[in-house]
Formats: sequence, structure tokens, C-alpha cells
Amino acid sequence: MCIRDRSITTADAGVYSLTVTKGGCTGRPVTTVVTVNTPPATPAAVTGPSSVCDGQTDVAYSIVSVPGANQYNWTVPSGATITSGQTTTNIAVTFGSASGNISVTAENTTNGCGASSPNNYAVTVNPLPVSTFTPTTAYTEIDNTFTPTVSGGSYSYSWTFQGGTPATSTVENPVVTWNSTGAFNVSLEVTNVSTGCSSTTTEAVTVSLPPASCLAIINANPSATDGVYTIDPDGTGGNSPFDAYCDMTTDGGGWTLVMRVMGGSNAHVENNSATGDAIPMPTSTVVSKFSTATITSLLAVPGLNIVRIKPDATDRTILYERSTSDADVWPSNLECIY
Repeated sequence: MCIRDRSITTADAGVYSLTVTKGGCTGRPVTTVVTVNTPPATPAAVTGPSSVCDGQTDVAYSIVSVPGANQYNWTVPSGATITSGQTTTNIAVTFGSASGNISVTAENTTNGCGASSPNNYAVTVNPLPVSTFTPTTAYTEIDNTFTPTVSGGSYSYSWTFQGGTPATSTVENPVVTWNSTGAFNVSLEVTNVSTGCSSTTTEAVTVSLPPASCLAIINANPSATDGVYTIDPDGTGGNSPFDAYCDMTTDGGGWTLVMRVMGGSNAHVENNSATGDAIPMPTSTVVSKFSTATITSLLAVPGLNIVRIKPDATDRTILYERSTSDADVWPSNLECIY
């Protein structure tokens, strides 16, 4: 007698008995215990930052262990990598630039029932600030003001000035001095106050002696435009550098404005001190002049030996000086030129 195979499908765990009856005869029952295995439960909440920075490294994420699971499967956004902890409840992630989900499933690899549904945790990857700064050339003995350029947002700043005073600063536009010439590294760390993301820019700043005159400036940079520049006629001598207005347009440029005289006024001959505006300007509305000592220091620069008198209105005269091959020199009675 043969009994063909029979199969029973069930989703219920329990004890099952099989009894075979044939021709009024009943055989002994066969008993078996059925265990129904299922995938582990979906992992609970992922713990870790939901906002990170482009390129941020070793960011930690974790879940609590799931009963019945012996392995955990993690996925991360495009461009990110899991640097440690895959298959465990704790991972470390290095991010790229893309936002996305960190997902994790729980699995029991011994019963073959597969993995749980995933727990998805959204992570935003914030871009790093992109910054530059000016200037990349500076001068000794004077105040050099640095200006950052960063697009959008609100930022904090951390500066480092090699060889400069101060050596560090946290203001947006620091003023720095150097006592020696050379190439010095200047670093700027910019942090977005909303995201906490930061980046650092480092440039070599060339520090030199201030130019001796407006003519020296335009000789070095023929594209220089009219404006206020810092000059130092005696170089390493005892006089400090000072700001002066340079006419870089007239007759080839390189003219230093030393005096603007108002018609009908003799204020400029009353003493040898500076008069009027701190820097004589073409737009000065009062008698403005450098002191005789300052003008004399300019005339001591080799080749700076001619004065240009330029009437610019019925009641104003502007006096410039510049180097030429002309043998004319500033008259000895500096204060009496109208």
C-alpha cells in the first residue's frame, strides 16, 4: 500500500498531528511542532543630525537593536559613504554634496525570512560658503583694511595674519599692519551662522614699502585711476606714509595734489602747517594743503621736481607736482604760490 505525499500550508505556529485512517483502521498519530518565522520589526527612530555640511566626515547615526535581528542594512544619500558600522546599530558617515535619506532595515540572516521595511531619516546637506578677500598686496607702516566677499547669508569671520598686528581677528573688516616686507599668509575662515558650515581661504599677501609718489604708482600700474593712494616719499626714513590724491589722467598721470587754493584767500600762507582738509582733494571747498614738510619730502624724491598749477574755476587753483625732465623746481618760498 502506498500513500501519496500530501502538503499542508499554514501561517499559524503550533503543534500539528497527522493520523491516517484506511479501511476502518487508524494508524498511530504523528506529531510535529510548526514554528512560523517573520522578518524583524522595522527599526525605531534613527538618532543623528538631520542637517550636515558638504564633505562633513564621521557623522554618527544609530538605532536601538531590534528583537530577533542579527544584522542591520544601511543606505546613505548619493555621494556619501559609510566609513564604519555597516551591519551594526551604529554607523559613521562621510557626506558628499547631496541631501537624501539615511535608511536602515533589520534582518535575521539565519531564518531566511528577509529584512524588515526600512526606516527613512531625511538629512539635508548644506553647501560650504565660498569666500575671497582683498587685498592681496599690502604696505608696511600703514593700516591695511581687509574685506571679505561671501555670497548670501549671514556669516562669522576668523582671520589669521602671519607676521601682522593683530595676528588674529574676528571682525568682518580687520585693519592690519606689518613692520617688514615679504610674503605673508592670510587665512580667512567663514562660518554660516545658520548652518554652522565653514570654509577656509588662504592667500599669500605681498607686503612692500609704500610707493614713493603717484608717479611711482602709475609707472608700476599704468591702468591706475584717479583717487586717493598711500605714498611714502622717504621710504624707510623717519616720516610716516600718508594718503594723497593722485591725478592719473592728465598729461600721462602720476600727479600728486598738494594744495587747493580758494580765490581771495591767503589762508595757505599763514603758516607752514597743513591746512583745510586732511587730504587736499579736487573737490575741496576750503583752502587745503599739505604742510611744507610733507611737500618738501615729496620734492626730495629723485625726479620729482616740477609743479603744475591748474586753475579749475574762477576762484580756485590746484597745485600738483610730478617728475618730468623739466628742470623747473618748486620755488623756495613754498607758501607764497597762488
